[in-house]
Amino acid sequence: MSTRLHAIFLHCGASPDAGRPARYVVADHLARGFRDIGYARYYWLDRATGAVMVHEGREDDGDPFVERGEVGAHVAGANSWSLGVCISGTWDDEPPPESLIDAAARGIAVLCFERGLQSSDVYGHRECGDVTPPPGFPAVDPTDKSCPGRMVDMDAFRARVGRHLAGLHDLAALPGAV
Repeated sequence: MSTRLHAIFLHCGASPDAGRPARYVVADHLARGFRDIGYARYYWLDRATGAVMVHEGREDDGDPFVERGEVGAHVAGANSWSLGVCISGTWDDEPPPESLIDAAARGIAVLCFERGLQSSDVYGHRECGDVTPPPGFPAVDPTDKSCPGRMVDMDAFRARVGRHLAGLHDLAALPGAV
């Protein structure tokens, strides 16, 4: 059974900084009984170079549906109709590094472009109780988490995703574009 993708949720990794490699998050999620990392994408900064790294998590075939093997583990009650994207760090007291937030926005724009979503379909985990689920699914309970962090302005993040998404649509409209 598959469900049309309805939303993308941005998370923070609840780590002390932006440099927690994906292997630690995968190990933590496996220890919690997940079959893999709970996110479709996980972004962190390489401590040695400062480069943004990305780990592609849950199986994802690129279509606009969430099939059984692709169901994540990131927002209780919404996993079967959403994707989770995580940025390393805890962003309640300071904003995430520009390079990290921009890489996540670019990556989410690609996910939106591939699946027919808009930037308005992107939410912070803390906003999960405000999301209208697809028909036939119960409402998602609100969370007391601040994820992806109080210093992540989700309206500004959605606007950034929207700008990147508009650029992708412009590229796709060029003659000879696929």
